[in-house]
Amino acid sequence: MKFKAVLLGLAILFLACTKVEKDERAPVIESLDLNSDSFRPPDVVKITVALSDNENLDQVRVRISPAFAKSFGDWKDLQVRDISGQTYEGSFSFVIPDTARSGYYQIVTQGADLRGNGTKDSILYFTINQPGFAPNIIDFQTDPPIVEDVIYMSGQDSLRFTGLLIDNVQLKEVTFDLRSTNDERIKMLTHDIPDSLTSWDLALNTDTILPDYETKFPGLLLVKVLDNDGNQTRMEVPVDYTP
Repeated sequence: MKFKAVLLGLAILFLACTKVEKDERAPVIESLDLNSDSFRPPDVVKITVALSDNENLDQVRVRISPAFAKSFGDWKDLQVRDISGQTYEGSFSFVIPDTARSGYYQIVTQGADLRGNGTKDSILYFTINQPGFAPNIIDFQTDPPIVEDVIYMSGQDSLRFTGLLIDNVQLKEVTFDLRSTNDERIKMLTHDIPDSLTSWDLALNTDTILPDYETKFPGLLLVKVLDNDGNQTRMEVPVDYTP
């Protein structure tokens, strides 16, 4: 019996000494830098990332894909790098191919440690321009007007649009997205452009935004134009709103 008791005591001592504490602390992305926010083929997209972890890092993943759309942009890319240690800093480079369509893209960075804990996704955005392929927005103006690149609105102002859309192939769609100061959607207008049209007059064909500003104040107008080849042009105009 004494021998069994000794064995039991040794087993308990061994388990206590070999007990591994559970690590639930996720790695942290300390910094994330992109070398530009506008590119054209064959430019290089370079992102620099710094990570930290309380124990040991294991991997970092960087993924490029079209942002906010499934109907454009045939360029996607992914790089995965095995790492170690409590800190890491490095850069990832992506050469933009000639086949990448014009539009708005996102670059998502994720890190993980040896326990399988992961960082929150960190997302940066950039634009790819393909001269001669993307739709053009000519003489764009709003009512109330754009003054020094800002739309000044007050009270219950409606919002109208003028200008001309031009494309070398065929236009497909134009979207006006009025966002709040908290980046929430106030009102979105989407117009499907009839087939075979390569130009479209905004004053003749677009509706007026008549939103309710009582709970959400306008902060940004986002305009997106898409053609039949999947090329996209994006324009952002800040809004200065006075209740």
